[in-house]
This record gives sequence, C-alpha cells and structure tokens, in this order.
Amino acid sequence: MRVAAYQQVSMRDMEQTSSLELLKQSCEERINRCRRYKCVGCYFDEMGGRKAFARLMEAAENGEIDRIETKSAFDFIGSIDELVSTASRLNSLDNPVRVHFDVEGVTTGTAEWERCVGFLMSFLHSEKRRDATEADGRESGLCRT
Repeated sequence: MRVAAYQQVSMRDMEQTSSLELLKQSCEERINRCRRYKCVGCYFDEMGGRKAFARLMEAAENGEIDRIETKSAFDFIGSIDELVSTASRLNSLDNPVRVHFDVEGVTTGTAEWERCVGFLMSFLHSEKRRDATEADGRESGLCRT
C-alpha cells in the first residue's frame, strides 16, 4: 500500500532545514514500519499554508497514493465541512484514498468514520441553527443570557 504523510508545522520548523529533514525521516520510518506500507512522500505545510496539501491531493487524484497518514483532522483540514467533502472526494476516486487521523484514531471510508461524520454533521447543523436563532433574537431586540 502506497502511503503518504501530511503535517502542518510551525514556521520555526520550516526554517530549520535539519529539523524538517528529521521530521521527514521520522515520518518515513513510521510508515515503513508496517510491512504492507511503502512511503511515497511526506508533505509539510507551514501552519495555514496549503501548497503541500494541494500537491498531496493532486498525487492522490492521480492514483499515486492509497492512504494518507496525518496527525489530526485539524492538521488535515480546518473546517468540518471541508473535512467531510475532501474525505468524500478522496473516497470516490477510482482508486479510493483513505485518510488516517492519529489523534482521533479513525480512518475515512470505515463504519467508524461514518458514525463520526454523522455526529459531526449533526453537531454542525445544531450550531448553525443555534447561531441563526441567536441572530433572530438580536434582530428583534431580544437578549439572551
């Protein structure tokens, strides 16, 4: 299985080439520990940057990657909507790409992922409804405490 790693790193780490090289080596070693896995790349972005992420998505869409390892869902994508749509897009490719989130301990394309998505979408929907209700209250002069 061809596996790539994605991680956002601080600007200080990006500036220290030796640190970045050590991080890359660590990612490769971690992936290659599993005999079924072959590391096909480590992609790093500065916090908030998306250039490496775009290259990662392009490689996935070109069928060069089977699985992506990342530290957390927050590192991978900033918003729930984006996370769900990106995971769905990767899952619908001719060669579906799974994403494993270490911190959350979940992998896209699994029953556990579907349960998580259901919960997240339910939460997101209730937050949007709450925000709309609060906005309506402000517009009508009501104040909630």
